[in-house]
Amino acid sequence: MSVQARPSARCRTLLVELSRYLDGDLTPGRRRTVERHIKACACCGTMSARLTKTMAACRAEGKRR
Repeated sequence: MSVQARPSARCRTLLVELSRYLDGDLTPGRRRTVERHIKACACCGTMSARLTKTMAACRAEGKRR
């Protein structure tokens, strides 16, 4: 499956919140909205997965020090 090259306006709005979503800093209602979008949108789902991996790598590196 290919990922669209440019996110839509809705995706750009969600991407601004993606870090807060992954940190658990959204209200429950907004969190559900973001989760539904990530599941339905290949572009945002891919971005979420990549950011999750990046965050995990950073945390792991921080623990090594």
